[in-house]
Amino acid sequence: MTAKDYLKEFLSNEGYRFEENPDSGHISFKFEGIKYVFLNNSGKQLLQIAILFYDVNEDNRFAVLEACNKVNSDKAMVKLTADEDTVWANWEDIVPEDGYPLARIDMALNMLKTAFNLFYETIGD
Repeated sequence: MTAKDYLKEFLSNEGYRFEENPDSGHISFKFEGIKYVFLNNSGKQLLQIAILFYDVNEDNRFAVLEACNKVNSDKAMVKLTADEDTVWANWEDIVPEDGYPLARIDMALNMLKTAFNLFYETIGD
């Protein structure tokens, strides 16, 4: 199975609705009120789940970078990045073709949510 197959199995088993973009192959879904995206662009066995969630501009760029640094230093396996206009949290795992424990996906979603919450706690919004 591919990473996408494992994610779709997890989402279906847990009763989550999801949308798959026919052009990119990306999958989007909501988990506890937060929209997540599976990025289908780095190989069939890479499970990459991200949240794009905060607008970056000239006025808040320094505070955003400081909040990202705090989360990155406090949390393992989840990394926050601030690009030109958005903050995104990213979690990645390499999955085998057989025998990937779907509980790792639930763990990933919770880790991303925790990092998301810590970012907002740190930045004060």
